[in-house]
Amino acid sequence: MELMVKVSYQDPITGQVNKINLMLPTHGLDVREKLGWYSDMAPLEIIESTFPFPIKQALTLYELNYMATGLLENKHPLVLKSLHEIASKWYSSVIEALYNKDEIRAYEETTYQALAQRLMNHPKSNRYLPPEKQTTADVMQLATQLQASGKFLLVDGGILYKKSNRKMGSRNRQMA
Repeated sequence: MELMVKVSYQDPITGQVNKINLMLPTHGLDVREKLGWYSDMAPLEIIESTFPFPIKQALTLYELNYMATGLLENKHPLVLKSLHEIASKWYSSVIEALYNKDEIRAYEETTYQALAQRLMNHPKSNRYLPPEKQTTADVMQLATQLQASGKFLLVDGGILYKKSNRKMGSRNRQMA
């Protein structure tokens, strides 16, 4: 997967607004060569991107690289595809969702009932119930509990589970 952004920036000397394409992740030195100047913390206005979610605000090169690295390292396509929804439900930004991506587990089941059935059938699950003792009411009750818990998110293609309610530290929250 290649990640590209088209950004605009204002030259601090001339005040002229310019546009460039960046392949991510990239280094500040590469950007300096294209621009003739650059600070890793200078905001870049995103015009277009190949990210799997919309980017609506200006971001620094540091933030863009962090997002790109997180996306490229993530092995599960459902989590990758759903980062915007994950951020909307559990975090304050996509960057924070990427920071906590290891806390998200993806299930291929597309309904809470199917996930409840899977969990009840899995011997290592704390919700295990031998098949001969399972009833439809048990499955429906567990499905309702999963949905109401706030730890599960139904997305196109599956269900995501947030393993922990742990919050980011204040130092990292300021970055996000």
